[in-house]
Amino acid sequence: MSLDDKRKTVIEWLESRVKEIREELNNLEYLLSILKEGSPKEAKSKTRELPSEVKVISAEGDVLANVIENDTSTRIIFTEGFPKDSMPVKSFLLKLLEDKKASGSLENYEVIEKRGYIVELRLTGVTSDKVMKELELALKYVWRNLGNR
Repeated sequence: MSLDDKRKTVIEWLESRVKEIREELNNLEYLLSILKEGSPKEAKSKTRELPSEVKVISAEGDVLANVIENDTSTRIIFTEGFPKDSMPVKSFLLKLLEDKKASGSLENYEVIEKRGYIVELRLTGVTSDKVMKELELALKYVWRNLGNR
C-alpha cells in the first residue's frame, strides 16, 4: 500500500469518525435539553437548529475555523481568535463583510469577540457559495498577514 493510499484511508476513517461523533453529540445535547426543559416536545421547540453540514477552513495544514451551516444561518468559529483591531481584520475582512451586506449577497453578519479577539462570525442570508469561497479566501489572507505562516 502506497503512502498516498494510506493517507486516503486515514482521511476517510477520520471523516467518518468525526461524523459519528457529531451525531452522538447532537443526540446527547438533545437528551440533555429534555432533562433540563421537560418533555421531548417542549425541548425540541426550544433547542437550537441542528447543522445540516460542518466544514473546515484550513491553510497550510492548520485548521483556521469550523463552518457550521444550517437552513437559516452560517457560523464560522475560529480555532484561534483574530485580533479585532489588527489592520488585516479591519481593512480587509470586516470591509469584505460590509461590502457583501451592501451588495445584498449577505443579509447580515454578527462579529462575536472575546477580550479583543474575533472568535466567531455569524452570517444570515448568504446568497451563494461564491460569497462563502470569498470569505474563506479572506480568512486565509488575514491569517497569513497576521504572521501565521
